[in-house]
Amino acid sequence: PSQQTSGVGRGGNVWLSPEGCAMFAFQLHIPLKSELGRLLPFLQHTVALAIVSSVCSQPGLEVLELGLKWPNDIYAGALKVGGLIVTSVISNTCAICNIGCGFNLDNKFPTVCINDMITQLNKASGQKLPLLTKEKFFAIVFNQLEKLLLMIELGEQDKVIEMYYKHWLHGGAEVDVTGPDGSVQHVTIVGIDEYGFLRVQAANRSEFTVQPDGNSFDMLAGLIAPKVK
Repeated sequence: PSQQTSGVGRGGNVWLSPEGCAMFAFQLHIPLKSELGRLLPFLQHTVALAIVSSVCSQPGLEVLELGLKWPNDIYAGALKVGGLIVTSVISNTCAICNIGCGFNLDNKFPTVCINDMITQLNKASGQKLPLLTKEKFFAIVFNQLEKLLLMIELGEQDKVIEMYYKHWLHGGAEVDVTGPDGSVQHVTIVGIDEYGFLRVQAANRSEFTVQPDGNSFDMLAGLIAPKVK
């Protein structure tokens, strides 16, 4: 579609996509006994990685500052340019996963778009790198996603996580975790676990995870806290 006006984001938030955004949705049927079925929460991170790594793997675009904000946003520098949401239901021995994604390819406002970044790169470097069409974007993303899903199914998730770390924005960041009882603990982000949950380390060097569902992550303020409705 060229424009979306009734999209749904995390926590039931409304998602509006102006013209120029590349939007797509698809469904995966994943056997629960498969490796990917065992690691089902990691699916959203795999899709986000497919988007960023496929764009940055294009000749000349390796220098684009695209990053992954945990758990499901895509940033260009300090500005959000995309996001995704995954919902799933269990049917017998299979997980039916619906994935919806939006990525700002051509719209200059209200933040920045990828093709403007490519244009600026061309001006600065004297190159003539082609802009990304929606057709090209969809093709490279789904090709990359197929490769990543196969790697996970073959037991190579560690390699996928290594690729993820090349683009993610939070390594070594210090944040405050607010627990259900209101207590605040200062921690350091150390990575993600095999399910994609955020791993943090406390001052006593003990580690624990924060699940993305039901939490708001304000990267600029460095605060992870239960969402208040």
